[in-house]
Amino acid sequence: MREVIIQVFLLVAIIIGTVGDPVFADDVTVQQDKNTKPAVENESGIKLESNGKIIPVQDLKGTVSKEEPKEKETPFKGWINGDNATGDWNGLRTKLEEKGITLGAEYINDNFLKMNGGLNNKHPLKYQGLINTYLELDTEKMGLWKGGKVFTNFANLHGNGLTDNYVGDLQVISNIDAKPYGQLYEYWYQQSILNDKLKIKIGKQDANLDFCSLESAGEYVNSSFGLIPNLPIPAYPSPGLGISAIISPNKYVDLKYGFFDGGSQISTNGFKTAFDGKDGTVHLAEINLKPEIKGHQGNYIAGYWFHTGDADEITDSENARTFKHNQGFYTGFDQRIFNEKEDKEQGLNIIGQFGWAPSDRNEIARYYGAGLRYTGLIPKRSKDITGIGTAIADVSNRYKSIDGRTQETAFEVFHKIQLTNWLALQPGMQYIFNPGGNGRNAFAFGVRSIISF
Repeated sequence: MREVIIQVFLLVAIIIGTVGDPVFADDVTVQQDKNTKPAVENESGIKLESNGKIIPVQDLKGTVSKEEPKEKETPFKGWINGDNATGDWNGLRTKLEEKGITLGAEYINDNFLKMNGGLNNKHPLKYQGLINTYLELDTEKMGLWKGGKVFTNFANLHGNGLTDNYVGDLQVISNIDAKPYGQLYEYWYQQSILNDKLKIKIGKQDANLDFCSLESAGEYVNSSFGLIPNLPIPAYPSPGLGISAIISPNKYVDLKYGFFDGGSQISTNGFKTAFDGKDGTVHLAEINLKPEIKGHQGNYIAGYWFHTGDADEITDSENARTFKHNQGFYTGFDQRIFNEKEDKEQGLNIIGQFGWAPSDRNEIARYYGAGLRYTGLIPKRSKDITGIGTAIADVSNRYKSIDGRTQETAFEVFHKIQLTNWLALQPGMQYIFNPGGNGRNAFAFGVRSIISF
């Protein structure tokens, strides 16, 4: 099975080659434990190995022999094997987390080069960087009340992407591509009750974290995999004020509902548009099923959205209508179909997505997405992730008579190299067929780096 999958991902291996595994202390320890035979003690008190050989305790002079001391982890190895690039702050980070205070930051950096096609004949190398600095407070660990969580995140985006001026794709090559900004991205309070069977969140939030979210799809760089493109919810880069609830009757089912600002804007605190009465509200309802099929974990979602704001009719007629609402539905799945025997964390996932919205008022009427994601495909690279995916956006058929636009297809291949727990490099390529629905096919290659501080 694995050999067949490796052939499917051969293109990825050609692009990024193979690299040796970095030093992970845990991996070395596991291997040593497997090669160590357990000692037993007989009635005379002499220690024996399981094969019957005596373990020397005293030498001929009667002195006690010393066991070789375990190699002490150096500060450098501790830093490399830690979870954050800034370390444990001499133990302060761990002490704060024990008290319910979690501080952290993550930096995502994209460098993409347009090779050909798109809007012009230029071949720019464009850079964008997104930093998220967050604070999370656990009220129970802080000695206050049970089930409470406070979260804030300040985000800053700098640089420019390829989509607007060089490719012209509807689905956007990078999921961090936006106009540069600095903003208090999220601030919300969540209360869990009934033994975590009900969670209620209120405040400024990115709805995509709870709705229309598939874990495996989030590894792709193209924005359509992370969020279906014809789903108008307050998400990156414009989260909005709202309230959401998740009911979990058991570990296999989540029932979700969200009520959000329908006109959220980038770089605002959320209150500017929440009560202006202009863009209405967005209602979201989703069911999330998490079955385990023959030992393979799955995640299946189906949702419906309703936007009460006005939506203009797509037409070249002078008598265009204005609809009083917009609506649509989406579905998707993320299913593990193969686990490696030696390590259940390694294996193959298959992803599928679909989104529908009325073609008389939405630029993208239908969306189809599919992909394969393998964790640990390349030998000795157990934490690396390799992916192949296709995202198809069907432009509303009303645009065909207006400007000739039809369909855009994005094809992505990537390999995420997990160098340490806190540093990853992700080279990848994307080929965009018919950007914008009627553009020249475009090819782009780039590298994403992710650092957790």
